[in-house]
Amino acid sequence: MNFQKFLALAISLALSLWVVKVSAELAYKKEVSWEQAFLQGLLLLVLFFALSLFLDWLEINRIF
Repeated sequence: MNFQKFLALAISLALSLWVVKVSAELAYKKEVSWEQAFLQGLLLLVLFFALSLFLDWLEINRIF
């Protein structure tokens, strides 16, 4: 894994964890439902996985 890919994944993971934390805080304050907070977290995990696959594809095709 090259440095650019690792950095992109680390930033993506950090942002995902931050959004999950904020969603949980909003759900705790009853501003959003727990289902919405869970779905936001799940969506971010799927997007994180998709980013990982995309970066692998770029690396395989020597684009990145």
